[in-house]
Amino acid sequence: MQCSAVGDYSYEHSAKLPKHITEHHAWGVKSSERPDFMISPFQAQFQIWMAKTVGAKRILEIGVYIGFSTMGWAEAVGSDGHVTGLEFSPEYAKISEESFAKNGLKNIDIIVGDANES
Repeated sequence: MQCSAVGDYSYEHSAKLPKHITEHHAWGVKSSERPDFMISPFQAQFQIWMAKTVGAKRILEIGVYIGFSTMGWAEAVGSDGHVTGLEFSPEYAKISEESFAKNGLKNIDIIVGDANES
């Protein structure tokens, strides 16, 4: 129980996620077939912080699912950075790409297929 309280405190006292990212997570929890495939909002806060700390401008994500963490990476690298996602499932890639377009995210490309061959 105490570990959960620490996580909740950390989430509440860290830099807030942009609205489109939190809304996408909420949609994914309700609508996706495997919400457990997504990282948590607190993990998204951490990945954004980590990428900004090291000054990352290019990210390679293997396994995009519905694009929640990909949106976090895109936020972290900024409009002058780029995220490439490798996703095996054409269905998940389509959901992700539609969400990116809906939110005006232009710094992401998804490559569909086996990551070993990409």
